[in-house]
Amino acid sequence: MKFTEEKLEKAFTELLGQEGFPHYGGMSLARKPEEVLIEEDLRNFLLTEYALQGITPNEVNS
Repeated sequence: MKFTEEKLEKAFTELLGQEGFPHYGGMSLARKPEEVLIEEDLRNFLLTEYALQGITPNEVNS
């Protein structure tokens, strides 16, 4: 059996799913095709990662 790029992608997707990382198809994401980052995810990350340092929503949104 030949191991193709498609099979490799599927294997990684399944392994990540087993570790609790969900897979979302690119077309299901709420962003414009030319946008690289998903702003809501970035905001949530910053608020969580820097909560102990007291980051505020205003700082994140600026």
